[in-house]
Amino acid sequence: MAIELPFAIASETLSSILNVPDGPSTSRTSLLAFNMTFFKSCVLGLGIWIVSFGANGNQPIILVLGDSLSAAYQMPEHAGWVHLAQQDFGSTLKFINASVSGETTAGAKQALPRLLERYQPSLVIIEIGANDGLRGHAPLAIKSNLSTMIQAGLSNGAEIALIEMDIPANYGSTYRDAFRSIYRELSVEFNIILIPSVFDEIFGDPQLLQADGLHPNQKAQILIKERVLSTLSKALQGL
Repeated sequence: MAIELPFAIASETLSSILNVPDGPSTSRTSLLAFNMTFFKSCVLGLGIWIVSFGANGNQPIILVLGDSLSAAYQMPEHAGWVHLAQQDFGSTLKFINASVSGETTAGAKQALPRLLERYQPSLVIIEIGANDGLRGHAPLAIKSNLSTMIQAGLSNGAEIALIEMDIPANYGSTYRDAFRSIYRELSVEFNIILIPSVFDEIFGDPQLLQADGLHPNQKAQILIKERVLSTLSKALQGL
């Protein structure tokens, strides 16, 4: 209504200002009439576009904050799981992919406030931490960064989903267990959605990995998408 009312007033005003007076037609008045009609048509079209744009802007927004797992690393963007998820929902929901390959929890923590302010998402999917684990960062520091992100999202009115991350077994059971427990503990502490890791399924099948043996390939994107959407099905229906 805020868009439609000013446009209605403007249209009415234009009609009174731009009407050509009655009388014999001349080439000059005909040209003026044509120009005025064309101008009003342009304004009308602009008004329709504005209303349409406003309607599209009301889509619930899903913000994905992740690393290479969500950033379509070494593949076309349309092959990544976030784009595939967008295709499933069409214009019903809008996915914003703010994932950056190589990102850590510290970097994502710094980026999130601006993303929340800009997009005002209904749901934030946090897929981050693997690079911290691969670099041997302290579990307490990783947990603290994730906790700050979760609190920021909740304070902004967004629902939060946390994707469980994992690291290879060769990092040792002590460190790996401490790392993996971060996600379960945070999901309980903040009562948020935990999306189970796809680590075992992907890394247990070489056909789902890129040549580097570290990054999921295009085939794996369907598995990731299905894991995310199946876990979030109830939450997404409520948006």
